[in-house]
Amino acid sequence: MPKFSVTKDDDVADYLFRAKLYFESKNIKYGADSPQQRPLSVLVANLTGPAAAWYREYLLRLRQNNFACLEDYVSAFRHIICKVEDMSDIDKVMHFQKGLVVAIRQEVKLRQFRNTTDAISFALMYDRTHASLHRIEEPTPMEIGSSRFVSRDECLRSNLYFYCKEPGHRLATCPKRPARNNPRAEDDYVDSRDDHVEVIESLQLNMVSITTEPSPNRELLRFEGAMNGRAVRILIDSGAERNIVRPGLAQNCVESTKVTAERFDGTTTPARTAQQCLETISFAGRDFNGVSLIEWEV
Repeated sequence: MPKFSVTKDDDVADYLFRAKLYFESKNIKYGADSPQQRPLSVLVANLTGPAAAWYREYLLRLRQNNFACLEDYVSAFRHIICKVEDMSDIDKVMHFQKGLVVAIRQEVKLRQFRNTTDAISFALMYDRTHASLHRIEEPTPMEIGSSRFVSRDECLRSNLYFYCKEPGHRLATCPKRPARNNPRAEDDYVDSRDDHVEVIESLQLNMVSITTEPSPNRELLRFEGAMNGRAVRILIDSGAERNIVRPGLAQNCVESTKVTAERFDGTTTPARTAQQCLETISFAGRDFNGVSLIEWEV
């Protein structure tokens, strides 16, 4: 097989012509209609001098982040490094670890491997056992039927309800939601840099206000009552997840929290800071102590 070093005495056309003769003599297929890996490997393996120097430049640019996984990076590295001549094992290890992501690179450097075989084996082992540290976090899927999964974000975009993943009804009348006598707290969480965010699953909530007039089709129970010596109108929805109160009525606020709520149409409000209060509410001849209320403009 002829060799090519891109010196002034070498002619690339002559090199390609002699390479074609070599392929034909060895019955190696080449051209657009043939597999290219073998003839390309033969051509590249016979590059010498400056013509082979591009491999070193490619090594300097080789990075794990440019590949879908560590295995693909290792495969590309091995393919290139075997073509590079006159490089010590230590230099090969340095090139390999320089292209790794930060977490794996630090661990490989600490071990001070003397050859690429050991360095690659350790990097692959570390990646498999610590994959969760550099895996991209994705929304937790929720099951629909037995074969399809949908994320919470998709529920919001498609106006689907979280319990049954179907549209067209209210939370309180969801046919697949388990019946219950007492409301229970179910906190969801929304990503935030520093703040804890409580997600209220629906604005179909118990409301304490002065003048709010519910529409007839909501079927809310209405009572006249009192809170902190003021007359209030109490609206009760049996499917409510939380109790809300108009700002300014409550007096005993216990904490501030960031809250987002789902509207009746399935869309979600932006997160905002709200006060959580504990109040005594009186109606229907009874007093209810320590009722948890969230201040929300209605």
